[in-house]
Amino acid sequence: MGQTAAGLAGPRITTLASRGYGSCEGLVSGFRQDCRPPGKFGWKVRSTDYFKTLDACRLVVNVYKHGAGKSLDDLKKTCSEYLDDPLKGTRPPWSEKLLNHTHLKVSDDQFQTFSDAIVAFWRDVPAMP
Repeated sequence: MGQTAAGLAGPRITTLASRGYGSCEGLVSGFRQDCRPPGKFGWKVRSTDYFKTLDACRLVVNVYKHGAGKSLDDLKKTCSEYLDDPLKGTRPPWSEKLLNHTHLKVSDDQFQTFSDAIVAFWRDVPAMP
C-alpha cells in the first residue's frame, strides 16, 4: 500500500504554515506563481508533471465550495473533463455557459489521480533551511 499524502506531509505542513502557507489550497495557489517571491524555495513546481493535476484539484475544490465564479469559469476553459455534460457533442458551443457547479463530477480514477499528485507534491517539497 502506498504512502498517503497526510503521512508524507506532517512536519512539512508545520514548516510551511509557519512561513505563511497555512493551507494546501493556499500552498498550491502560491506555487501557481513558481513560489513567489522568486527562488523562495528554489523549486519550479509549475514545471512538474503533477502541477496541472494539482491546479485542476484546486479548481474542483473551489467550485465545490463556492459554486459559480472564476474557478468554475477556469474549470470550463481548462479542465472541462470534471464537468458532466449530458449533451456533450450535441449542444452548440455557446450553450457550455449553461454548465454550472451542479455538473461537477469527479470519477474514482480522477480522484485517484488527484491523490497521486498530492503524494508526489509532498515527496518533492524541498527541505526547509
